[in-house]
Amino acid sequence: MRTIILGSTVIDFPMIVGHDPEDGETIRAAESVMRVAGKGLNQALQLYNLGIDVRFITALGNDSLGHFALDHINKLGLSVSTIARRGATSYAVPIGLPHKHFIFHVPGINADITPADLDALNIDWKWADLLVLQGEWPWAVSLWAAKQHARFNRQTVLNPAPADGFPKALLALTTTLISNQQELSTILGTLEPNWKAAMAQLFAANPRLDVCVATLGERGLRYFSRNGTDRTFSALPTTVVDPTGAGDSVLGAWLWAVAKGKSYEEAAQISLRAGALTVSRLGAGANLPTLADFEE
Repeated sequence: MRTIILGSTVIDFPMIVGHDPEDGETIRAAESVMRVAGKGLNQALQLYNLGIDVRFITALGNDSLGHFALDHINKLGLSVSTIARRGATSYAVPIGLPHKHFIFHVPGINADITPADLDALNIDWKWADLLVLQGEWPWAVSLWAAKQHARFNRQTVLNPAPADGFPKALLALTTTLISNQQELSTILGTLEPNWKAAMAQLFAANPRLDVCVATLGERGLRYFSRNGTDRTFSALPTTVVDPTGAGDSVLGAWLWAVAKGKSYEEAAQISLRAGALTVSRLGAGANLPTLADFEE
């Protein structure tokens, strides 16, 4: 399965903190590393780690973080094309507290990408069986890319994260929708108890859409298919160290499993294992599961 992934590269500085800080308190992080990540790169690496032929297209600033990221990606062996434009490389600080997790994100160059930037790369859209898009680039760029790819009647995977400002015209070009529960509720315009009826309407309005996968955090995963299937799978027991990148790992594992001829039920179980492995490690990026993890 030849795959083009368009999306962000973000330098992550994840920090694990042992208690909720008081106002004005300076505290020492129990654990921290510097990782090259971002939704686009995480998804590209997850598929690459599982043996998929991936071409990753991203944007990096001409700064120390951008140089660090590009050197890291090249050392991993991932095929990458970068958009050349002025701007700062994106970075984020995921914070892990005892009972919650959140992320401070600075989009940098990712917020300024335009369709013209992609057009200048002369992308061979026909080469790819699959196009994967996320929400960390402007939606106008994703919509433009999906239109180019759709000319060849190939599959488009959409991960609407974040989902704010999401253009519904993009759903008409989407074959697989993979999101978390909050993002799916935003797209459907209703909360989880009403998803089933709303999904029937979504499938009816978007004939290309075949399956929708929703990650449910510690509750697991739920998927809907065009034939009316609605199934929920419980998460696997694991020790959560850092949930960053878990959704990206689930996405990559799902696409890999389906490409290998697995049923959606089997893909769900494989994806949950990938997610469990990812959250048990600090930082995503190079720590995402490999084929060896699934052979153990």
